[in-house]
Amino acid sequence: MQVENIVKFLQTAYSDEKLAALLAHAQDGKLGYGSCCCLVGITTSNHALQEAPGMFRLEDRGVDVSHYLSLERSTLMDAAETEFRNFKNDAERREILIPLILEEQARREKMRSEPFPVDDEQPEEVRA
Repeated sequence: MQVENIVKFLQTAYSDEKLAALLAHAQDGKLGYGSCCCLVGITTSNHALQEAPGMFRLEDRGVDVSHYLSLERSTLMDAAETEFRNFKNDAERREILIPLILEEQARREKMRSEPFPVDDEQPEEVRA
C-alpha cells in the first residue's frame, strides 16, 4: 500500500488543530473519499466535518462544498488524494490513515520537546 504522499501531505498541509479534527473524524468512522471533508478537503473546511455520502448529495443537503471545489491544487495534494482514493474502501482508508495521523502527531510532539540544535560555529558566550 502506497502512502508516501499522504504522509508528506499530513506533514505539510495540516495544522495541529486540523490534524486532530482529521483524527477524530476518522475514529468516528465518518472519514471517507466521497466528501468535501476527505483527506484533502478537511484542510480548508469551514463547516462541521461531514460524512462521505458523495459530494453532490452533500450539496443537496445544503452543505457548502466550495472550500473543496476551490482548493489550490498541488502535485502533492493530487498524489495524496490519489493514494487515498486507491484504497479498497472507506473502512480501509480509515484503518490505514489513523496510524499515520498518530505518527504525525507524535513526530510533531517530539519536535516540540527537543531543544533547538546548537550552532557550534558561534562563540561560547553566544551559545549560553
